[in-house]
Amino acid sequence: LDDPQDVSRRVLEESGWVEAGFVELIDVDDTLRSSWQSMPSWGRVGSYCNMEVQSRQILNNEHAMLRARKLGADWLLHVDCDELLCLRGCAPAFFSDLTARGCTMYTLNNVEGVPQSADSTDVLRSVRVFRQNMGLVPRNPKAGAAFFSWQLRLGGWFISYENGKSAV
Repeated sequence: LDDPQDVSRRVLEESGWVEAGFVELIDVDDTLRSSWQSMPSWGRVGSYCNMEVQSRQILNNEHAMLRARKLGADWLLHVDCDELLCLRGCAPAFFSDLTARGCTMYTLNNVEGVPQSADSTDVLRSVRVFRQNMGLVPRNPKAGAAFFSWQLRLGGWFISYENGKSAV
């Protein structure tokens, strides 16, 4: 966790996923920071890791991939603190089914939550508005007009990126 005090720690611990072994929480501390220097992307993003969250995400993802291999994990998925994984069934069964079908990567459509206030401390419990994934919106004039209307009202797109989240 980038911020060890982040409310997502408590939410994940209360969910039972940590205790069940489905989620491992690792704080960004001196030990983790020293391991970043051995990551493949260190030369490209290392000089930015103290100021850019995306640089830390890249290095943490590479660290997580090595850790997952060491633990014998079958699947790895990066979920931000403003995201919630919602599947039709339980995650182990979902990913086991993918493995049984020979799948080695699966891209999930993402729909991101939008905090209603700047002081929102528990995004997972307080969000009621979500950015629509543009990849899920029909490509027609009516949808285009609706998105253009939002752009005018908000000064930008009220959508998230549409490439999804990949589990590997």
